Amino acid sequence: MSSNSKQMIEKQLQDNEKKLGRFLKILRIHHGLSQKTLANVMNVSFQQVQKYESGINKISASRIEAAAQYMGIPVSMYFHCSKMDFDNFAAYIKKYQSESKLMNLFYAMNQSEREKLVKIAKVMTQENHDLGTAS
Repeated sequence: MSSNSKQMIEKQLQDNEKKLGRFLKILRIHHGLSQKTLANVMNVSFQQVQKYESGINKISASRIEAAAQYMGIPVSMYFHCSKMDFDNFAAYIKKYQSESKLMNLFYAMNQSEREKLVKIAKVMTQENHDLGTAS
């Protein structure tokens, strides 16, 4: 790999860390949390949270998981933040919280109930498609 390629990859990684930090900060503020409270949740100092939010330090997966669980959002949401439109943040939160609730309910069901729900969803999706309302 050329040094130019390595530099481009490193730059992309740094940009993603900054976006992840910005996303963490927006989430924290959206949930009315102080840096100290989030630091306690993530088991780090509030100074470390400041470094995460500014993109100076990388956030480990286990720290992301702790923050996501505390705020009630799926961890996967963090990994989509590099493509996220931060101007429509409230819509993203609502969407992902709904998806998270649905997944939790789905996993609480037994296999037979899950299969029935999947069939219902397929019928609903087909009906929406037939009516031209599918997005």
